[in-house]
Amino acid sequence: MLALFDKWKRYLLLPAALFVAVGLGTGCGDKDKGPGPDNGGGVDAQITFTLDGTQRTSDICLANYMVDEVLTSITSGDGMSWTLLFEFPGSGTGSFSTAGGATASLTLAPYWYEAETFTVTVSAYGGIGGAVKGTFSGTLVNIADDDDRKQVTNGTFTAERLPNVR
Repeated sequence: MLALFDKWKRYLLLPAALFVAVGLGTGCGDKDKGPGPDNGGGVDAQITFTLDGTQRTSDICLANYMVDEVLTSITSGDGMSWTLLFEFPGSGTGSFSTAGGATASLTLAPYWYEAETFTVTVSAYGGIGGAVKGTFSGTLVNIADDDDRKQVTNGTFTAERLPNVR
């Protein structure tokens, strides 16, 4: 039962983290920009990726290190139609795949997709308030329809690292 709770904890964290991200992205400085260095924040956060041939971009991109789970979570979204959460083990640079502990979840209203294959390459891992940067790609599958798959390509991210989570 505890393992089931741990899995659902991630699903509950995604909407909560996105709520915080949207609040941070819209609650300070210029209403059209996130909390980057030109707008009162410390990192010029951004995520871009291609989803089934369509380019997606957002200035909402946050990183949290989860101490008890020993993993880093990157949370992003456009505040309206999609949210993306991906995680990788530890708190440093390197390349991480689903076989090595990387995971991803995409909400593309009203559907939820989970990683079938996913790779995250972290090129920079700053301290709290600094930047976590890297690239990502993979295949996501609809949790309600195994035939519905989404290809994520050309993913790049610069996330502002928030305080550690226990």
